[in-house]
Amino acid sequence: MDRIAELEQIILDAKVAYYNGIPTMSDAQFDAYVRELKELDPTNVVANQVGTPVVDGTKVDLEYKMFSTEKTLTLDAMDKYWRRVDPYLDGDSEFVGSQKIDGLSINLTYEQGVLIRATTSGNGVVGSDKTERVKLIPDVLLTLNSTWSGQISGECFMTDANFTKLNEILASEGSEQQKTSRNSTSGLINAGTIRNIEQKMALLSFRVWGVYEKGISDIFGSYDFYTDQLNKAVELGFVPVDHWTFRKCEFDGQKDLDYIAELEYENDGVVYRLNRQDKARQLGAMDDYLNAVTALKPIPEGKVTTVTKITWMQGTQELSPIVWYEPIDLGGAICQKTAGHSVKNLIDCAAFPGNQVFITRSGGVIPKLNHVSKAENYQLS
Repeated sequence: MDRIAELEQIILDAKVAYYNGIPTMSDAQFDAYVRELKELDPTNVVANQVGTPVVDGTKVDLEYKMFSTEKTLTLDAMDKYWRRVDPYLDGDSEFVGSQKIDGLSINLTYEQGVLIRATTSGNGVVGSDKTERVKLIPDVLLTLNSTWSGQISGECFMTDANFTKLNEILASEGSEQQKTSRNSTSGLINAGTIRNIEQKMALLSFRVWGVYEKGISDIFGSYDFYTDQLNKAVELGFVPVDHWTFRKCEFDGQKDLDYIAELEYENDGVVYRLNRQDKARQLGAMDDYLNAVTALKPIPEGKVTTVTKITWMQGTQELSPIVWYEPIDLGGAICQKTAGHSVKNLIDCAAFPGNQVFITRSGGVIPKLNHVSKAENYQLS
């Protein structure tokens, strides 16, 4: 099996496992596999697909397409986002920054103030009905304080304190303890029969990032400003994601990343978007990403090391290079080799014996080869 086919299978299997409540890898691991596949094949269907086909629960056509969020991996890479939105800005253009909670996205549908359905976002077009399970989450309102009709979208997650409580419950049951709160959240909502489900679901929280009035034509149609959506969530009795407004000249991505790192639950970065919805509509979408939105991810650790040798491994179609380097400790793991993928990649990274290279690894991900110049954009461990 060549590397592209291998990565496709890894990604597809991971998606199915995650959406069925039995995750097999961390979010960082999954993102790394997707990035590697995109580098090898930029137009690959599997790499660019949002979500996964619904394989568990009743399929539900989503009222509005749920877009994924473009990932920005370094502060310098934010320039790509600024260049994209600059033509649509005027003198007082405002942006909204918000936490990117590392949980499970859920869409709540209300008719005349009554919750009638709760679905996962699935593949962005078709989701899975999880109404009865989601009703057990304390922050999910079964009835509103008005006769409002529409969709509330947000993130289900577990605080660090409640994750500890969950593992205490699992220990008392003699069950295997969970490794991450994100995977635990997905499992509680997506899995089948679970012991003491009411007690465990009570440990989950819900924060809103989208409010859409019934009958609108698209997700931009409800309000003039994105902050109006979050204010509406508060009016209806929900808690929105932590958020703040700023001008482009006030942007401080590192300060924002430092802020979310101090929160008492898992966050996967900071989401930035234009506040004006008419401008966001004009920017439109590319593939499955809204052009007015990007997410700055926490900067992964990395180390500079020296290449010692290049060996070759026979693939199904051609030889693939393996880059060996002086051993380094990344995230508690000793790394000394990584896939070079191709001769072109070796040249691009200047990965030849005696040269320095930059190796990154985040969340237990396989080491990745980079040109040494990229080290200045990363957190050196």
